[in-house]
Amino acid sequence: MEDQIQGPWGQFDIRTINPKQDIPSILTFLTENFHRDEPMGRHCPYDEAFIKDINSKIAFLLEASSHICLVATNIETGAIAGVQLQFILSKEQARKIALNAGEQSPFFQRRVMNAIYEPLNQARANLFERFGVEELVWNFVASTSKEHRGQGLASELFRRMLNLLRKEKLFLVFSIYSSQFSRRCATKLGFVEIARSRFADALDPISGLPYLPKAVDCEDFASLMTLQIK
Repeated sequence: MEDQIQGPWGQFDIRTINPKQDIPSILTFLTENFHRDEPMGRHCPYDEAFIKDINSKIAFLLEASSHICLVATNIETGAIAGVQLQFILSKEQARKIALNAGEQSPFFQRRVMNAIYEPLNQARANLFERFGVEELVWNFVASTSKEHRGQGLASELFRRMLNLLRKEKLFLVFSIYSSQFSRRCATKLGFVEIARSRFADALDPISGLPYLPKAVDCEDFASLMTLQIK
């Protein structure tokens, strides 16, 4: 059905997540299939402590925040094949996230990410007024397992997610994409770029030197993109 949200799709079963039941396996899935695939993870490789810190923040968001998330599992094995994690933000919640993005961190990778995202924070904060909405949906993670990529699962997860957002009367989604492949996929789905930040422009505030001096490829940037749901 065109408006289907949960149910089978090929060899997969797609459903909304149960945080208490699914969080451990989702974090394992992201560790194996998402964190190290990100372009920033290749420019400044993530260490185990940093990945553990990211996962603890994701677990907190899943437990404490309003979210709309889907998980696809292999019907035969029960293993996770893909996830869509999205969080619903009010103006105040979005403001707090922007403030926390500038926090001092013991992790070099976090300082790099903060420097890259900082130019996008104001544009993100202005989305409420720009689009006249009271809530935003933060498309936080969209990922499929390495062995199931190229099969259309990511697109199917997103199609069902849009059906779910329409059902919940949520009409604006944003995300920050640092991967050229994610940006291309998002563009095909109707996302529009609002602002971008080049990796090479992220500077160490103490030395004034670029954090990622080798990030000179034209695709080495983060893009704030939005999708209006109709």
